[in-house]
This record gives sequence, structure tokens and C-alpha cells, in this order.
Amino acid sequence: MSITNLAKLGAMLIISILMISSGAQASQLGNGLLGVARYGGSTLPSEPTLVSAIANSDGIEVTFNQSGEDGGFPISGYQYSVDGMTWYDIPSGLNTFTIPVSIATPGGSFFIQLRAVSQAGSSSSAMSNQIIVPPKLATPIPTLNNLMLLLLFGLLMALVRRRINL
Repeated sequence: MSITNLAKLGAMLIISILMISSGAQASQLGNGLLGVARYGGSTLPSEPTLVSAIANSDGIEVTFNQSGEDGGFPISGYQYSVDGMTWYDIPSGLNTFTIPVSIATPGGSFFIQLRAVSQAGSSSSAMSNQIIVPPKLATPIPTLNNLMLLLLFGLLMALVRRRINL
């Protein structure tokens, strides 16, 4: 057996063990082994690079650079998480996206994680610094007391002007 074939066999064995230990389905295991056979070895894609995450009143605007290495399988997409457990797909082809206010609670703080996804699995995740979401500022609502004070002030100013003119 050649060294190349021995390396492929070793890679297939390692991927099989890793995928089985992580609870992979039979079809995922088959895809992983097919990738080793087809591409001569497969690894996970490299993680994307987080460029910026800026909080505003609409949510968090995130910019990232795509992964430099696909690991042997084409990268099928990118995902983000704010809790490390729930992952959301980033729309295809975008390097900038907004995490909506429904996820980014005003007045809260969290870390953003990004990862690349391929048939071989997901990359390790790039993590942001702590993001603090600004609280929503309440729009002042005029109350009856405020309206009465405004009206009284207006009348007082009218009397003062009248007195100055006399």
C-alpha cells in the first residue's frame, strides 16, 4: 500500500471516529468519507475574521471577512450566534449584516460568534469583544401638566411683551 493511500485511510478512520463520537448521521458520515476519498483528505474550514460589530438603535451591524481555507469542501455558508448555542444563517454573499433588535436586546450585552459551514462541518468560531447594546430612548410624551405649563408660559410671555410695548 502506498503512503498516499495509507494517509487517506488514516484520515478516513479519524474522520469516522470524530463524526461518530459527535453523533453524526449515516449520511453525514458518508459525505465525510466521500470527501476524503475525492479530495485526498478533508478538514474543517478556517474561521471567518470578525472585522467590526457596531451597536445602534436598529441592532448590531456586523462586518466580517470570509474564511481563507475551505478545508477540502466548498463553504456552504456562514452563521452567527449570540449565546453559543443557537446559530442563525447569514444571508448568502453578504459580508455585512445586522443582528435584529429582537435578538440584540436593548440595554443588554453579549459576544458575537461567527463560523463557516461546509459538508465537513463547522469551523471554530471567531468571537467579538463584548458588545453593549444601547438602550432605546423613550420619546417624551406631553402630559396634561406639561401642556398647562407651556400654555401658562405662553400667556405670561404675551403679557410681558404687551407691558414692554406700553
